[in-house]
Amino acid sequence: MIGIWRSSYRYRPVVRDDVRLAAKLHEIAVEDATAGYRAAWAYLRQDGMLVNHKRVQRMWKEEGLTQPIKKGRKRAKGGAVPLQATHANHVWTYDFVHDRTEDGQPLRFLTVEDEYTREGLAVAARRGMPAERVIEVLKVLLSKHGVPEYLRSDNGPELVATKLVGWLRERGVQTHHIDPGSPWQNAYGESFNATLRRECLNRELFYGVLEARVKTEAWRQRYNNRGHTVRWGTERPPSSVMVFEFRCWSEAVLRRIIDGARSRRNDEPTSKPISTYTWYSRRGQACR
Repeated sequence: MIGIWRSSYRYRPVVRDDVRLAAKLHEIAVEDATAGYRAAWAYLRQDGMLVNHKRVQRMWKEEGLTQPIKKGRKRAKGGAVPLQATHANHVWTYDFVHDRTEDGQPLRFLTVEDEYTREGLAVAARRGMPAERVIEVLKVLLSKHGVPEYLRSDNGPELVATKLVGWLRERGVQTHHIDPGSPWQNAYGESFNATLRRECLNRELFYGVLEARVKTEAWRQRYNNRGHTVRWGTERPPSSVMVFEFRCWSEAVLRRIIDGARSRRNDEPTSKPISTYTWYSRRGQACR
């Protein structure tokens, strides 16, 4: 008589319990402070929770986890990127990222990435990174991942050193240096370094090189595993269990370092407090 369907008249709404979903979203926000609702939705699918993305977006906004909108910026119009990677171990890119520890001492990170698989191969932290140190890092990577055909880099003094270029030539690796003032020719390396700084370096305060190595390696493991699903839509690699084990190991190491430093302060009364960096140095220059 009133012109509505019987199913509509008898419909009873089902109240959803969003407490578990909200708790999971807060856990994701703590783990990845730069994540948005799309990244959170991808993380939920990784963990086996099949939730509609619109529901995740609604809950993400209701819980106050929305990230501020990034302001657009003018981009320089550059040329095409030469030497495009077509398969794994075709083109690697490596570069340096600079930071400082709590006491103001410099830190240098050597980053290495495979341009085809977008896998972060290494984030090596040291006080100084001359050509000899770069060769040490590359020796380990070549023995673990194989020999790449090309290594792309800028024209930094350590990366164009005769000793390094000669060592690479002996192993059949060709160097490809970008043109001066053309960072877009090393787009993948610049993107990797920017992500490292945004998600790790800008959010951490390092008290020594050892702590920097542990935290950046934990970030690299998470970048290679969870980041692939969020950024490029690929499935979770089988090494995700290793990430959890490494995270537990790294937290245990940092906890041991901090507890040791505190006990050291209590055992040795001094006129001024002993910093964590000083404690590292007293343990045999472990951070050098």
